[in-house]
Amino acid sequence: MTRCKFQCTEVARKAVWNKPGEFVFAAKFAAVYNDSPENKAFFDATPCGNLEVSTYKDDRFTPGEFYFLDISLVVKEEVGA
Repeated sequence: MTRCKFQCTEVARKAVWNKPGEFVFAAKFAAVYNDSPENKAFFDATPCGNLEVSTYKDDRFTPGEFYFLDISLVVKEEVGA
């Protein structure tokens, strides 16, 4: 598993392209930089990166807050499970 640390930079309400009248909340994240000892350690391992995810709830992410992203390999047997 690889753990990344991101900071939420923006949350914006966006229309769902194929569902008129429905909205999602698009959250943008950027990899942390070295403004603290912990962030410096993450920056040294993953100095750049961006992430954008959308949710139907507006209270999932807050601009300015930090979040971990854990990435792990899915083995073939787990696909479709």
